Amino acid sequence: MDKKKGGEKKFDISLLEDNTIVLVPLSAIKRNQEQPRTYFRKESLQELADSFDRKTKDVDNPIQLTPAVDKFGQQYLMIIDGERRFRAAKMAGFNEVSCLIKKTKLNEEELLEKSTRLNLCSERMSPVEEARAIKKLMVMTGGNQAEIAKRLGLSPCEVTNTLKYLKLHSEIQEGVVNETIDKGLALRIAPFSHDDQFTLLKELQIATEEKGRPLGSNHANKLVAKMSEAYGMKREKPKRGKQTMSHAQLIALETIRNCERLSFSLKEITGINRSELNKLPGSHLAELARVIKDAHRHLCDAKEGVLPFLI
Repeated sequence: MDKKKGGEKKFDISLLEDNTIVLVPLSAIKRNQEQPRTYFRKESLQELADSFDRKTKDVDNPIQLTPAVDKFGQQYLMIIDGERRFRAAKMAGFNEVSCLIKKTKLNEEELLEKSTRLNLCSERMSPVEEARAIKKLMVMTGGNQAEIAKRLGLSPCEVTNTLKYLKLHSEIQEGVVNETIDKGLALRIAPFSHDDQFTLLKELQIATEEKGRPLGSNHANKLVAKMSEAYGMKREKPKRGKQTMSHAQLIALETIRNCERLSFSLKEITGINRSELNKLPGSHLAELARVIKDAHRHLCDAKEGVLPFLI
């Protein structure tokens, strides 16, 4: 490890060896941009943070990292497995945590597949995030549902049902991700048009409130059938055969996903106490300012060039 001014040790990523467990400063760790999971309940993170040993000030299981290089040529350690532990460690006020170093290089497709599989094996991410990851894997690999199911260790039926969440309106999808909309109710309205989805969802939520507890599967299905018939709603027929996605469609989906990430990150950074922000190294503050300015500029360009066409 090199020395910084004042005697503080600088963490040297180049000295790390493969398959070793070392203490890594949280400042040297960054999230995996191919991580399909974007929402983590604060209550769940706090519970995990509270469960950590305060004497050792460390996570229970090492976070899995791999060396990576950003667009400026700077090395950092990217999370392969353990973003939830990483976030909880920050909440607990830890400065460094135990990490397992993996130097095997993974491409974008491999990172997405590995992250998806690991999320499916641990605390489950929302079915909407699962569906987005599965759909992206299908586009990147050209594989069908059965092939992707095999790669992820799922049944074809599980993949088919999960992909139904992508038929939901984007607002309803985000409600499922943020756990403000019941995923079971959302799945039952997925076959209908977006306008009908909101109507059915409202009726189902009213029925749930009146009952005082979640609706059973049969009860919810009967209500959807009854209401759709009363309102003259029709289920949209699924498209047959292998579906392809145009470049514009893929970019649109990626834009939606990245803007959701940006929105969430800006909310988090806005909520941080100013005194805490001032503790960050000057280089981090400068980089943060640059990224926010760039994001604002690109958003202004999109507002003028794309938004009028969408409204």
